[in-house]
Parts: sequence; C-alpha cells; structure tokens
Amino acid sequence: MELMDGGDNKLRDDTVSRFWLTEQGSNLGLGPLILKNTGSEKSKPNMVAETYEAILGTVYIDSSKDLVRLKLAIRKLGLGPHEFLKEAVRKEEALEMERQERERQEEEERRVESI
Repeated sequence: MELMDGGDNKLRDDTVSRFWLTEQGSNLGLGPLILKNTGSEKSKPNMVAETYEAILGTVYIDSSKDLVRLKLAIRKLGLGPHEFLKEAVRKEEALEMERQERERQEEEERRVESI
C-alpha cells in the first residue's frame, strides 16, 4: 500500500494514523505526562498522538532504522500493530532476503571463478 496514492487516500490515511497514534498514546497513559502550557488542564488528542509518534520515532532512530526492532519494541510495549508498520516490516524483510540472496549468488560466483 502506497502512502501517497492520492489526495483522498492520503487524507484518510493521515486521519486513521492520527486516530491510531492518539489511541495508543492514551492507552499508555501519556496524556497526564505531557508538559502543557500554564492554564491547560488536559492534553489535546493531537498532543498525545505526537508524543506517541515521537516515542516510536526515537526507538526507530535508536535502532538504526531497523523496522524489525521497532516492531519488537511495539510488541513488548503491548501495543497493537499498525497497518503501515506491518507493510513496512514486510518490505524490510523482503529487502533483507534479497540482500542475502545476492550475497549467496556472489559467493557462489567467486567459488566457481576460483576453480
């Protein structure tokens, strides 16, 4: 699934993603932990979503952009899978398999050339 299929799909995806981020952040109890301006009593849903997204982004960057590790961290935190993440992990795993296959073929070619 492409994230940029078109305007309507992008808007829908952003809305679904924002809702999911807010829901997951709320489930973790992030709302009360967010520092707010004086006079603000409650965290707005968008603040919760952005905080949760920042946590996921930090794990992703800290793991050297390893989507498999990010997926593991999400699972260990007890969070539900997100469709975009599932697709990204599948792509990452496919790329890794392709890389391993190329390495195997190159090794086989080197072995044949040395005979």
